[in-house]
Amino acid sequence: MNIQTLIFLENEQYHLSIEERERIQSYVNKKENWLEDGFLNLEGIIAFSNDRNGSMQGMDASDELAPLWQYYTEALDCYLKKDYATFYYPNTPI
Repeated sequence: MNIQTLIFLENEQYHLSIEERERIQSYVNKKENWLEDGFLNLEGIIAFSNDRNGSMQGMDASDELAPLWQYYTEALDCYLKKDYATFYYPNTPI
């Protein structure tokens, strides 16, 4: 299982791997509202993939990264305890 966090660069309309720290730092330095009420205000995706089946979650579900990681973590915990889990993307309209 490969898990990647990708930040959405609004000015370039592009998802960038969190591992590219210099480009992300440059983007954050230019973004005026990257921190809002003490919370990280960066959008992106968390992409899950494996060698056998390819992508399990695609690039079309950008959302705020901080709560998105929290939801995935809670879903995994629920799955491990109950053998199922669901959640929604909090800032993506259905």
